[in-house]
Amino acid sequence: MNQDSSHQDDKPWYRHFWVWVVILLPASSVVAGITTVIIAVNNAHERVVDDWYTDGRGINKSRQEEKRADELGLTATLNNRDGRAVLFFANPDSVSAPSLKLALRHPTQSRRDQVLRLVREAPGRYSAPVGLPTGRWVASLEPEPGDWRIRQRLDLHRDRATTLKAAPW
Repeated sequence: MNQDSSHQDDKPWYRHFWVWVVILLPASSVVAGITTVIIAVNNAHERVVDDWYTDGRGINKSRQEEKRADELGLTATLNNRDGRAVLFFANPDSVSAPSLKLALRHPTQSRRDQVLRLVREAPGRYSAPVGLPTGRWVASLEPEPGDWRIRQRLDLHRDRATTLKAAPW
């Protein structure tokens, strides 16, 4: 009997290269699938609003409030000062409300949304006891109670002031 024809592989199964190739391909698919499910669950989209008619009426009211802010010529500077959010109006006599509501909405992550209540310290100067977050935001500034609104996209930085200006409609 020829020794070459009777040669047997004495290595155990886990020492063969092709066994691991066959096992790792489906295993990597399972890991990728589980990772995809985790990402999808943690970053789920917000629900679509069912009452679109009421929302549409609210948009018209919002436009009237924004038009009113433009008629008043409101311009303000927002910045972080000593760990506090501080807002200065260009014309200090243009606003006399006791407090303002600053809503910061994150464009993609609603759990990061914030609403700050800015209290009047002096004519045209308002502040909140918390610092402003950094990043891109959609800001909405209005008095409490409100008859005008400034709505604008902002890019907030720790060291730089940001201007809020009423946009014409």
